[in-house]
Amino acid sequence: NNYNVTGLFRKLTEDDSSLETQSRAHDEDMFYEVVAIDCEMVETEKGIELARFSLINETMEVLVDHLVKPDNPISDYRTPWSGITEEKLEGVTFSLEDAQRVFRRYVKKETILVGHSLDSDLAVLKVNHFKIIDTSILYNHRIQGHKYGLQALARTYLQKEIRINPTAGHDSIEDAQTALELVLMKARKGKNFGVDRFNTENCHMFSRLESKYGIHCRLFDRSYNFKPFQSPQPTSVTEIEGTSDDNLIDQLKKANFGET
Repeated sequence: NNYNVTGLFRKLTEDDSSLETQSRAHDEDMFYEVVAIDCEMVETEKGIELARFSLINETMEVLVDHLVKPDNPISDYRTPWSGITEEKLEGVTFSLEDAQRVFRRYVKKETILVGHSLDSDLAVLKVNHFKIIDTSILYNHRIQGHKYGLQALARTYLQKEIRINPTAGHDSIEDAQTALELVLMKARKGKNFGVDRFNTENCHMFSRLESKYGIHCRLFDRSYNFKPFQSPQPTSVTEIEGTSDDNLIDQLKKANFGET
């Protein structure tokens, strides 16, 4: 998808203080194959720094949720985005070094790390990890160089609203869980699901169905004695008639998902 992965990792490794994740020890009992992450950040006198990070496992269990005290004085809490306030950080002593230690305890080199725009999360954590699934890449934008926001992806593909309160800011647990839900849905629906290679409003309905809903269709014309030519044969067939593309899509959604 033309995403500059090399550039991403170069950006993450420019800082000499960045740490590598460690390999899993053979006698290690605690190991998670998949971990989802989201970080919240504030602006300090030295730039953007970590203020909260959350980790969840593949069953949506919260492994870690920590507020983090930045190393430098805060110039902007960025509350509408971060959800961080002066009151929330009052008395917090958990540091970036503590966050790195905890992150590396749960995320090993062999762990698949899931998130949205992971370059930002890993950069602010100052940790390098190369086994990733990034939903901003997985659900790619029709315009090269652009990305869909997590809120838009959740609304479009999960029919789910996140960040309902616009003044409360982001919730890193909710965002990590949403990213993982998107990855799991992609795994269930197949590689073409959510691949926005074209403007779906201007393409034929079968492309719209596959891209947005993961529904695979074949067209059979009643005027022909059609003999299926692909194997294996489908296990079930649903016959649907419609008056237009939009009407057919509505009926197919109801048949596949029980939507009304």
